[in-house]
Amino acid sequence: MERDKMRDLVISGSGSASGGTFDHVKISGTGKIAGDLECSHLKVNGALKVDGNVKAKKVTINGTAEFSGRLDSEEIHIQGTTSSDDLKCKTLKISGAAKVNGCLSVEELKLKGSIDVEKDCEAEVFEASGIFTIGRLLNAGTIDVKLYGTCRAKEIGGEKISVRKGGSRFNRLIKSLFLLADDTLKAEVIEGDDLDLENIKADVVRGNNVIIGEGCEIGLVEYKQNYSGENGAKVTEAKKI
Repeated sequence: MERDKMRDLVISGSGSASGGTFDHVKISGTGKIAGDLECSHLKVNGALKVDGNVKAKKVTINGTAEFSGRLDSEEIHIQGTTSSDDLKCKTLKISGAAKVNGCLSVEELKLKGSIDVEKDCEAEVFEASGIFTIGRLLNAGTIDVKLYGTCRAKEIGGEKISVRKGGSRFNRLIKSLFLLADDTLKAEVIEGDDLDLENIKADVVRGNNVIIGEGCEIGLVEYKQNYSGENGAKVTEAKKI
């Protein structure tokens, strides 16, 4: 549909609509959309439930949004709470909370809130200064994590992986909001080219160049080129392969 012929969909107060193709979709009250939705910009300042898939150039969530199907967009900003099935986008910024009941595929993720992905997470750049849980594999070219609570992934793979403890001021704030116990990343396996890790609990860590820092508890470290373990790190076994 040509842009000049597209119409807006606006729901203020409480209302419902059928799916379809629109220009802007704005929800400032409580809205429900039955069917697949396609638009240039979806903006939610209230509460929205979509029974279907959503494809949008840009999505902004300042309230609550629930998608029963896939969410596909070039750019997504979440300052409220969102849940969906599979989620795919180029740039995903989260300062609220997101739940993905399927797989997450992004080019760039910037996390300052929380995200829970039931299956796999694929990214080119994964930057986290919040809380995440990945049910299966977290795979990204660059992984940069600042820990502000307990994060989890079954397996982690990447080219360059850095995990550090976050700053004290924000750390106290996040702990007070989420009642978190410790700043730790837990995984069964972490594998990459260059690894610089703190506060990791893992069965196996494998890489070319590996630095194991304070707060780590690792069963086995396998490295190809360089390895160093700092004071305060607990490594059961380290071997060159």
